[in-house]
Formats: sequence, C-alpha cells, structure tokens
Amino acid sequence: MHIIFGMMADGSAYPDFPGDEDGILDGCVVGPLGLLTILETKLGLSGPPVTPVVRITAWQKKLQEACKGSSRFWSASLAADPFSTARLILSWRDALVEAGWHPGSIANPPERLSDMAAAEAALELMPLGRADRLRAVMRRLEAGGRVAIEKLETVEPIEHLPPGWRRLAELLAEGGTKVRQKAIQSPVEASSDLGRLHVFLKQGTLLPLEGDASVLMLKSASEISAAEAVAEWVACDMDGGTGHTVVIAQDGSTAMLDLVLARLSQPVLGVSSASPFRGALQVLTLAFATVWKPFDADRFLSLLTLPNPPMRRKPAGILARAVSSEPGIDGREWKRAWALIEEWALEKGEGDKRKTAKLLDGVKAWADAKQIARFDHSMPSNEAKEIADRVKTWAATLAGEDRDPLLMCVVGAAKALSEALNKLNESPVSKRQIEQMIDASIAEGLGNPEHRAEASRLRAIGTPGALCGPVKRVVWWNFAGHEPAAPPFPWYRSELAALEAVGCCPERPSEAARRQTSYWTNAALAASEGIMFVRPAVIAGEEVGSHPFAHLLAPLFDHEKRRNLIEAKAEAVQEYEVHQLAARTINRQAGTPRATPVQQVSWTVPAIPDLLAELVESPTSLETLASCHLKWLLKHVAKLDAGRIRGIPDSRRLIGNVAHAIAQEVFLPGPVPPGKDARRKAEAVFDRIVEQIAAPLLKAGGANDLISARQRIPKAMEILADILSADGWEIVGTEMEVIHDFGDGLRIKGYTDLRTTHAIHGTGVIDFKWTKSDTRRRREIKDGRAIQISAYSNAVEPGRTLPAAYFMLGQGTLLAEENSPLAGDPVRTDRNLADTWSAVAGMHRSWRDMTVSGVAASTGLDGAPMPDDLVLVPPKKSNPCEYCDYDGLCRVSQTA
Repeated sequence: MHIIFGMMADGSAYPDFPGDEDGILDGCVVGPLGLLTILETKLGLSGPPVTPVVRITAWQKKLQEACKGSSRFWSASLAADPFSTARLILSWRDALVEAGWHPGSIANPPERLSDMAAAEAALELMPLGRADRLRAVMRRLEAGGRVAIEKLETVEPIEHLPPGWRRLAELLAEGGTKVRQKAIQSPVEASSDLGRLHVFLKQGTLLPLEGDASVLMLKSASEISAAEAVAEWVACDMDGGTGHTVVIAQDGSTAMLDLVLARLSQPVLGVSSASPFRGALQVLTLAFATVWKPFDADRFLSLLTLPNPPMRRKPAGILARAVSSEPGIDGREWKRAWALIEEWALEKGEGDKRKTAKLLDGVKAWADAKQIARFDHSMPSNEAKEIADRVKTWAATLAGEDRDPLLMCVVGAAKALSEALNKLNESPVSKRQIEQMIDASIAEGLGNPEHRAEASRLRAIGTPGALCGPVKRVVWWNFAGHEPAAPPFPWYRSELAALEAVGCCPERPSEAARRQTSYWTNAALAASEGIMFVRPAVIAGEEVGSHPFAHLLAPLFDHEKRRNLIEAKAEAVQEYEVHQLAARTINRQAGTPRATPVQQVSWTVPAIPDLLAELVESPTSLETLASCHLKWLLKHVAKLDAGRIRGIPDSRRLIGNVAHAIAQEVFLPGPVPPGKDARRKAEAVFDRIVEQIAAPLLKAGGANDLISARQRIPKAMEILADILSADGWEIVGTEMEVIHDFGDGLRIKGYTDLRTTHAIHGTGVIDFKWTKSDTRRRREIKDGRAIQISAYSNAVEPGRTLPAAYFMLGQGTLLAEENSPLAGDPVRTDRNLADTWSAVAGMHRSWRDMTVSGVAASTGLDGAPMPDDLVLVPPKKSNPCEYCDYDGLCRVSQTA
C-alpha cells in the first residue's frame, strides 16, 4: 500500500491518489484521521467515533470528581464556567497525550501536572479522541503489530511533524515501511519569474521579477471582481491547458468563484466551508431556544417557518400567522390558532379519534403552551435529553431512505447532545451549559450539500497544506487575511522540564508556526508553470489585510518600474474587449446597453367592475386611496403584497397592541372607572398581556421600551378615564365591529377601538394611536384629512356624524375638532368630520370612475392624471411614497 500523508490532507487534497493521472491500486492521500482509520483497521483497533461534546462532558465530570476534597488549579474556573473550562483543559490533556504523556510517569510532578493526573485517574476511562487513538496504534506497533504498508510519503519534512506523528512514522519505518518525504517541488527554469520566486524561497537570493506572467499578483476592490477576472481567465483557455491547475481556496470556499464559472458554462470547483448555520442544523438550537423564559417569539417563528418545519406545514403556518401578529403565548390570536389546528386535526383524522389525537400530539410536542417557555435558567437533564431525542427522530424521519447529508448531520448532532447529557448525568442542567453543548455538537457544521464539484481538470483545495504534489499552475484564491492563530502554549519551564525528562515533548508554537510557513512555501514551489495570487481588498463585505505569506514575498513585488507587469487589477478585465492576464488573452464582447425603466405617471388597467363590485373598504384602505391611486389599486383591489417573510412586529407596534389589549380590560361596558382605578387595573394586567401578545419586549434588548410602556400606558388609561368620567361619558364597548354600505359602491368594514355614550351627545368613537408624536394626527384633523375617525363617525350610526377623536396613548392627549364633546385637546380645523366624510365619499367615487375607465394614476409623481372634482388631493410624493412597496413600478424614487 502506498500512502501520501499530510497533516492538512484530511478532506479535499491534491492529488487524489499517489502516482500519475492514470490512477493507482491500493494507494491514497490522507491526513491524520485518514491515516489513523487505515492503521486501526489493519491492527483491529477500530471502534465507533466519539464526538467532541461527549468527550468534553466526560472530562468535565472527571474534573469535578478530582475536585472533591481537593483544590485544583482549575477549581475556580470550573465553578464559574464548567463546560468552557473542561474544553480548554481537555485540549491541554490531548496535546500532552499526543506528545507521549502517561499519568503517573513523573515521580514528583509539578502541581498542575499532578492535578491533570488526578483528573485522568478519576471515574472511568476517557472516551477516545484523536490523541488516544494515535497512542493506541503506537502501542500496538511497539508490541509488534504489522500493517503491510509498503510506502509512506510525508508532505512535511519528517522532522517538522508533531512529536507524536513523528514517532508514528519512526515505528512504521521500524516495521518495514519505506518512510520518506514526498518531492513536491517542481523543477523550474531559473530565468523565469517563477524560477526567481523559487530561488528566493529556497535560497533567500533576491532576483527582481521581470514580468513574464508566470508570477502575478491580481488585486481587486472586491471578491466579485476577482471572481469575474479569474473565471474569465479559466474560460479563455480553449486548448485545455487548464489541466493540473489547483485553486487554493484560502477561506475554504469557492462559492463566489463558482457562481461566475457556472455563468460562463465552466465546471464548478465545489469547495464550501463547513458552517453550523445551515438550515436544518438550526433546529437543535431553535428547539431549545423556545423552552426558556421569557418566550423567544423570534426563535419560535424561525422554527415554524423553516422550509421543513418539525411539524406539519398547515399547523406551522397557522401558528406562524398568530405569532407574527401577537408574539406571545395564550393571547387571543394564539387561542384562535389552536382552535383552527384542532379543526385541521379533526378534518385530517377523518373521524378517527386516535389519528386525530396523534396529529395534535405531533404539534403539541413542539408548540403547546405547556411545552414552551417553561424554564428560567436551568432544566432537568431528562427534559433536555427528550428535546434532543425529539430533534433526532424528526431529522431521521425526514431524511428517509435518501439519507439527506444535512439531515443526517442533524441526527448526528442531536445524538451527540443526547449522549453528552447522559454522560454529564446532572440535573438540573443550566441554560448556559446546554447552549455550550449545542454549540459544540454542531460546531463542525457541514459544507453546502448542494455545492458539488463538477468533472474538470481544474481542482480546488481548502488550504495550502493540502497540496501534496507537483502541479502546473496554482491560483491562490482570496490571498488575504490571517491564518488561525495557534492555541496558547500553557506549560511553564519547570513543567516542560518534567515532561521532557520522561519523553513527553509537547509541540511548541514556534514549531507549529514553522510548519505552517512551510505549507505556504511548498504551495509556491509546487507550481511548475505559473502562480497567481488573487488579492481582494474586501471579502464578504469586510476589509481584509495582507496574508502573512505576502509579507514574506514583499521584496519580490517591491519594484516600481515593473509593478504594472507583475501586478494587475481585476477590474481591468471588465474594461476592455481584449485583455492580457497571466499569459492568456481574454476576449470579451461589448454588451448591448438597455434603457432603464422610466417614471410612469399613469397605467392602463383592464376592466375590473366585478372586483370593484365586491370590494369592501376599510379606513386604512381609504387612507391609502387618498395618498396614491395606484397603491390602492395594487394593494387593496388586486391584493398584491410585497411577499415578505413573516416577522415579529417592531417595538412601536407591539406597545400599541399592548395598549389596545389593556384598554379592552380596563374600559368595560358601563360607567367609566375612576382614573386611579383604571391605572391600577392597567398595571395589574400589564405583565400578563405583554407575555401573551408582546413577549419580545421582555428580552434584554427591549428593556427601555418595556419600561417606557409600563409607565406610559397605565398613565394614559388614567388620563383617558379622568377625561371621560369628568365629561359624563359611559363605555359602550371596545373593539366593536362596524359594517355599513353607503351606496354608490362604497362599503365600510372596521373595528372601533372604544365606543362611548353620553346622555346629551349620544355615541362617541375614540381611536387609539401609539406614536412618538401627535403632530401627524393633529395636522390631519386641522387639514380635514382625518379619514379614519371620519369614517367611523359616519358608519357607526348611518345618517349621523358622531363625535370622534384620536387618543394619543404616548402623549395622553384626546385630539378632536373644535366644538366636539370629545375634544380633550381641541384642534381648529378647516373641515369638520361631516365635510371630511363627504370629501372621502366623493374621492372614492371619482377614483373608482377613473379605474373603470381603465386608468391608474401614480399620484406620487408630478403630472399624474387626477379627477377634476377631487377635494382630497394626494399630498406631495415625499410623504406617501416614503415607505411604499410599489415604488419600483412607478419609479418614483428614480432621479428624473
């Protein structure tokens, strides 16, 4: 068997196998995990893998056990943050084991090494990690085990391998395996720029680059510009000379480059970085996030709106609508949603009680009020294990026979978490501990399962250290930023002396850094025809610095006269039809420019008398019509919306909803309560209502808004109660429906926030508003454009114009026109409510007639057609168009 071994060769590596491109039998290119797997199989040591989270929790228990009756160097840290402490000290322990540490081998160990030995001896043996597996293989080889490996070639010089792996190579050599360093460097003519680069790296001799295109620094302002240039460079190679070109994806992903390659009909590279944030992997996090107090409506909504939610789509959609309307538990929308879900279960169950119950149980397991928002800062371990097992079962079921990679990754993560909780054997388990365990379970993440490499002689690897053989060309993609820093070296000199005395020599950071530098050097020395360093200034929206290897190469590129020959701008490829780049000629065709859409003041619409005949207006839709005819037509007649993903309302809307709900409980039909009683009642129900319909305000980020609402809403209830009782009003009801047909095609439907009655003035209507300022509503009344309250004042008791007012909850002001019996804060007006409604009815008739004639007007634009007799003229475009979803159609925001 012929093996090429590199410390960075687990995963994507080049080449795929030893030998030439025709293939080889019984040979492979592997990294540490791959080599261990081969050796364990040959030596009969194979066993099930153990996930990091299980090992960390097992080590945590050992640390805790070692602390009983003794003070250890980790005791204080372990008490404050057990999981993070265990993870850190486990990394120290594994590094020692890999370097050859045996507990008890040091006669009089320093304190920290003595404590580490005590932890190792506590409880049962540690689940095997990479270091333990390495030592087990070495013990078997030392005992005479044979592995039948003919040749082992190392990418790194053998003396640069970490101590444990260096010793493994020696043991294999002693067993008859030919062990040597693989020749990666390519022979290059010293007269070329690439040859000068090689001479500089090998000998340190500085020979200025001449600019023969064999070495090029390609700079760009952004990653997309770099991708365009590199993809064009690849695509113009019509003779197939791309063969044996390796792309080093410095950040572990070729996603941006692949997008452009695919557009140019080139095979994609398919390298994607592993991420713990991919779709289904978040179910494990979301499943736990919903059980903590306060209720996390954002996370719960994210769970419900996943492409494959953990419950049936219909009930998930019903609950999502409820939570996005009233984010809380057990509010009105929540109860209405569960009533609909029960109806759905009965329909799906087709009369079978067991089937119906099973459907409901499937939803309740994830979304029952008794299942979510139960725990404060900890939960019983058996409860946590049940949640993990539920996620595992869901993912395994959904994965089915196809064994979707992403879902199987979820299965593995949930299983690991369940095993870790079982290994921890603690009850209760803190919220922080569970979150840390979840992070550790999904930390490795998964590459994009849909991002696959296509057959090509252009190859990609995720790190320079994975380049394990000579290659013609190297393209170093995203040659910027910094390599991950080496972990800190924790050992004191006295501890190192004690360890080295017994043959345990942990690798020092300087040795790891030297090996890392050799990876960069080897990547450049492996190229025989050319190397291109691709250096964007911005990657993923963030500015990046120079790569450390760039600092080493700086003397070669520090040549003002030839800089234009050894450096290039990626954007130049987009500027010219013919452009030379890295010894290739890129030919591009100029595109035909297209005229951009222009502003359009009117639109031709089809005859829609049937839609208009069925249309029922609301005060809100009439306000829209008064601002823009086109918007009204699209939104309220055609029902065309922006198609946004469901989301949680902002704090302003949440507080407004809370105020409306509190008013319903404070102002019951009958006499108006005294102001102080109204305030006490509002304060008493405030917390319950917030939990039911505005739970996001209870999160840390909502503290300011919550405090403000807690002070201002009860105060507003007191002020309103005092105003109404002082003027002799009584309460008729809250949230009362209003439906009326005014004739001539105008029908109204809505809900009055508060309806009152008076012995002299009769019925009154009050509409609640929560805003930062009352300026807008005050101006509406003054200008005779208070459409909302004018609609209600004329629709509640047809034939009469009732007193109506806005009550501004934030300011505690009752705004109404002068001489209105509801005018707590009178506003002098140009048009009373009766005249306003007459103007609204006329406006509706005029715009309706224009619609029937087949014309829609973009009234936010100058020159838009308008009816001649219009009283309510749309305001200037800066007002109604500021937050419009349809401005992309009329192009109101486009500069003329």
